[in-house]
Amino acid sequence: MIAQAAHTATRAVENTQTNTLKLWRSAGEPKIAVEVTSEMELRGIIDGVRENEPDIPTATVVDQGRTELPEKTLTAGAIGPAKNTRIDTYTGDLPLL
Repeated sequence: MIAQAAHTATRAVENTQTNTLKLWRSAGEPKIAVEVTSEMELRGIIDGVRENEPDIPTATVVDQGRTELPEKTLTAGAIGPAKNTRIDTYTGDLPLL
């Protein structure tokens, strides 16, 4: 779980514009991990951000099926860096992990 989250967080940061990245770094690079109940819920959240807030970086990790999960299983998603209020629109009701 930790490795999947690290992969997706790295990918999201790589997709971040320079000014936003500088602000995020100066704020201490905050990260919040939340839990979803299903792969479908995760897909819906990430798709919602991509459709409604295309300037917010997102990333996903799909398992390659080499361990416990079937190939092509969506295992993690990242949203941001962006302002908390914008991200909370999509994740604010989810429990912390």
